[in-house]
Amino acid sequence: MRKLVIMAISLMIISNVFAEIKFSGHARVRPRIDIKDDRENGNKTTDFYYLYRGRLNISADIGDGWFFKSSLGHNGPSYWNGKFGAGDYLPADSSITTASRTSVDFMELYFGHKGEKCGFSAGILPLNSIGNPTIDLHFYPKYVVDIPFYIKNNDATHGFNFYKNIFDGKLEAFLTVDENVVEITEDVTENISKDMDTYSLGLQYSIEFAGHKIQPVFWKTFAPENEASPMTIGANFKFPELAGFNFSLSGAYTQQNIENENIEKYTGYTIRPKISKDIGQGNLVAWYDLAKVTYKENNYTDFGYLWVHYKFFAYKSDLGSFYIRPTIRYHVENTPDKKDYARTRFEITTQFSF
Repeated sequence: MRKLVIMAISLMIISNVFAEIKFSGHARVRPRIDIKDDRENGNKTTDFYYLYRGRLNISADIGDGWFFKSSLGHNGPSYWNGKFGAGDYLPADSSITTASRTSVDFMELYFGHKGEKCGFSAGILPLNSIGNPTIDLHFYPKYVVDIPFYIKNNDATHGFNFYKNIFDGKLEAFLTVDENVVEITEDVTENISKDMDTYSLGLQYSIEFAGHKIQPVFWKTFAPENEASPMTIGANFKFPELAGFNFSLSGAYTQQNIENENIEKYTGYTIRPKISKDIGQGNLVAWYDLAKVTYKENNYTDFGYLWVHYKFFAYKSDLGSFYIRPTIRYHVENTPDKKDYARTRFEITTQFSF
């Protein structure tokens, strides 16, 4: 951590000499009541705890559209560093739990070129999956609701991005490197085995007309012969404001046809209606995810997920802000021959941004 602080100070000193370097970030604390009702096992728990996290963003512009961006944080679920008093990452066996600290990792790390008509980037890239449930369904079909790509992948992946303005819209292409393997192995008997890396290709095209925004989305995974290779299609729609309300609708369908002793075929879908409105000094947002993943006729999981939050700023200035966001999250799963699983979270997110 000390080295990172020294590095950040050094970058600030030389920023005026070598490039335009910018720093930003935030710190969060989130008290939460977490109720898990595992009715199949007859177990219900209630836990009250505090989550905390911090992020430091560093970006550099060297001119003519060439840029570098990075984000420092902890590689835990949703960037969270941990819980108060949890006792993880203790400096010594005899330390008390409040001595717990976490590592600092590069959560995003990429460079590229941004032009008026086209551009590219390469590295650890953000995918902005919260508003795009097609990504959740494609990469995490077993956990399709509760923003799994954001939580389990920290909303970023290894790979490349390219965009180009076509007609009145923007076409984006992503190539993600999902798994790296040794492609060719030759033993002493000259037997040769071949393998291949796993890649995923993502395409999306965003266009606006008459106050509507439409974004068709496509993802396809290319994997070795006996590995899962799903294909997912979806779309995001945003409608014109009506009586102060903003409405949007997202949906996606996925299919995976490889089947062997380790992999199951499956199909699945997800649908998300979403609504938001400015109320008082803040903004109210609500959405509901309805999803289903089917492996065989009597082997499927139905998902339901409700998210409601009200976000308001307690302070804003040119240098930063502080907001408070009470949130309710309700998650339910149903599988044949099993009792429902339900999880309810009541939480208040407080964030200091600079």
